[in-house]
Amino acid sequence: MLCLAGTMYILPIIAAMGMRSKIAGAEIAPQDIVSLANALREVKHGQWFTMVQRFMIPINYIRTHPGYIQHLKLIHNPPDSQGQQTPVILSFRDEEKLDTIFDSIETQTYRLPHRSKEWMRTVPSWPKIQFADQVVLPRLQKIKTPLQLRKTKSPVTKSNRNQVTERERRYAAKAIPVASIKDLEDKVCFLSRRYIEINSKILNGEALHISDRDNNLVALLFSVPDEYRQMLIHALEHIHAVMPGELKDDDSRTAFFRYLSIHYVWYARFGESGSPASVHPDHLKKPNKGKVNVQQRMPRQSKELRDNHEEYALLADAFADFFDLIRVAAYLPVPEQYDEIKIVAESLPMGGGKSPAYPFTGFVLNVSSCTWAHRDGDKIMCFVIPLDKFIGGQLGQIETGFCFDLQMGDVLAFPSCDITHFNCHFTGRRVTLVLHTDPKGDGWAKDCNGWAAHVVTAEGGTSEMEA
Repeated sequence: MLCLAGTMYILPIIAAMGMRSKIAGAEIAPQDIVSLANALREVKHGQWFTMVQRFMIPINYIRTHPGYIQHLKLIHNPPDSQGQQTPVILSFRDEEKLDTIFDSIETQTYRLPHRSKEWMRTVPSWPKIQFADQVVLPRLQKIKTPLQLRKTKSPVTKSNRNQVTERERRYAAKAIPVASIKDLEDKVCFLSRRYIEINSKILNGEALHISDRDNNLVALLFSVPDEYRQMLIHALEHIHAVMPGELKDDDSRTAFFRYLSIHYVWYARFGESGSPASVHPDHLKKPNKGKVNVQQRMPRQSKELRDNHEEYALLADAFADFFDLIRVAAYLPVPEQYDEIKIVAESLPMGGGKSPAYPFTGFVLNVSSCTWAHRDGDKIMCFVIPLDKFIGGQLGQIETGFCFDLQMGDVLAFPSCDITHFNCHFTGRRVTLVLHTDPKGDGWAKDCNGWAAHVVTAEGGTSEMEA
């Protein structure tokens, strides 16, 4: 069925994606195979669109470029009128003959539609962003507030978290809306105990940069161009595919409400410092201690990433162009913070610096997200992007008194490590994409947590500590 839909060239794709055992072992439902086959023949928007458009259509590249696959031969033994079998040798290039053969196989399903014009394309339907000057970002409007962000202890503890969150949600429900950026600028000059609600509609195509009186970032808010909204819709279809049944209408006020967080990130937390330099890290352990987890002595991938690498790869590719946009959006307004964040990503082991969310070391998907008041252990700042259709879910900042009413296509960046934040209640389908970096990676970026004498650096020589 899949060969009839996607030609014989689909076989190396299936093999490369490790799907052979799943298909042959009946792990994939027959109706899903039929649905994918129809989607391959007649490419259109729907559950399978992104997978077909970005993964299967490149079959055309194999068809049109020379390679060993072009020389593979098939032997077909059709019976003649006398019941005798005469071998017929075919190649992958004999697509019409192969279509006729596969189309004659009894499947007890409807015949597949004709291949759509999308089969003539050998590249994705939108271009990859290669250079920053290809990205046109909205004009930046800057507002300086009388706030002063300081390194303070979080007002939220384990014992008062629920109480603080519900109190702040009640305050945020009475937030004062602003009608324009000028209106916001006027209101922040007279800070009160009430929340100020900021909706992206006031931007009018511009980006908003809010800072404290010392020019520290409080928030960066903008809406993505229309072409990127379509990319997010495609990426959302990917999320539906890799998390079947998880994206559904929800109400955060219900008694049994829960939300799912999947961390596709690199962690450096709990890392031990190295000493002495003359002993290999795997041979060091504390006296009178049992087993030692030596893997925690260097940055490592999260369990979700390790256990779901195929899903991670699909999502990373689905968000690839959007990540390019964020990369530029993060650099232009705050280049110094960008350079600080990327240091960790570029020092990760085994090419981890090629993180799809670069300069961040990973991304998180929060499904039906409605967080309690908290601070995150992120380095400098994080980016938050809401997806799907929902009502409510505003992000409130306790220390600043800002309440951001975000919808799909909006992007918010803020120092989540210094500002206590929470979500208001929501109804509908709500997903948030979060880009962030583990600050504990600074130790690895500096001297590999003290293990630098045992690490080959990017320059290909010894570390500074060893030199």
